[in-house]
Amino acid sequence: MILNKRMQKVASRVANIQHLLFVYGTLRKGEEAHFKMDGSVDFGTVKTSPNYKIIQEPTFIGLIDGNESVQGELYGISSEKLFELDNWEDLIFRRSAIILEDGRVADCYKLQKEVIQKAVETKS
Repeated sequence: MILNKRMQKVASRVANIQHLLFVYGTLRKGEEAHFKMDGSVDFGTVKTSPNYKIIQEPTFIGLIDGNESVQGELYGISSEKLFELDNWEDLIFRRSAIILEDGRVADCYKLQKEVIQKAVETKS
């Protein structure tokens, strides 16, 4: 009976997958905000196509356009979860589509251009 309940829970989560989300920072397993991924389906470690790069600052890590592949994790999530994350990531990130190494397209929270500009100005 326990196995059946577990299988029902997994089946329910899989049935609610409406979006693929690539995560590379605090939403990854073992990081401080991973709890926000509760209810999502973990598809494992993946890489982006070589069109991006990571910017690491003392207060944030961000994905921007570039010429490198970035390793992260891929999750299947519901529209409700995506809406929750949109609201949480709202301050310095914007959701946009990215291309993964295998050609699939996934949503990802990329660093906003205004934040990049501020970081550059601060260093000058």
